[in-house]
Amino acid sequence: MRPLATQAPQFIDPWNFAQGRKTLCATLPLCDTQEVKQWVKKDDVVSFHIKGMIDEYRQPHLMGSFALTLTLQCQRCLNAMQWPLEHEFDYVLIRDETQEDKVEGNSETLICTENTMDLVWFLEEEILLAMPMIAKHDNCLPPAHVNEKLPSSEHPFAALKEMMKSKEQP
Repeated sequence: MRPLATQAPQFIDPWNFAQGRKTLCATLPLCDTQEVKQWVKKDDVVSFHIKGMIDEYRQPHLMGSFALTLTLQCQRCLNAMQWPLEHEFDYVLIRDETQEDKVEGNSETLICTENTMDLVWFLEEEILLAMPMIAKHDNCLPPAHVNEKLPSSEHPFAALKEMMKSKEQP
């Protein structure tokens, strides 16, 4: 059973978190984010769970999940739509990219050069990575005016063609 969610801290020490096998269940007000706040309501929050651990290869991990609902624009009908988003992540912590080749297993790596990680930034990046590239309802039609034929216009080089003809004539 997970502990009750609390307000998320701004920063964590990812190395200490993994070594101490700590767990954090919290919520983050999405109005505190820079990018994600444009797709949520003013009082929306993201609920998340982060767990630190050391794997069988003695590699420090940050793993967890989050859930929230975004308000996106359907790219077919152009109306607003609610998009429930649930995502899991699992990262091996490394100090720099030179350690990437030494990572065992198939986990992604997270470069943490400092002993402090901005948790709000980290969660926002995970949300952005998990968002759909193209949001659309399962069954909707494009707006009616999209199927209307555009008025035919004169060929863009028709005037140039006429100028060339007039030059050729004596």
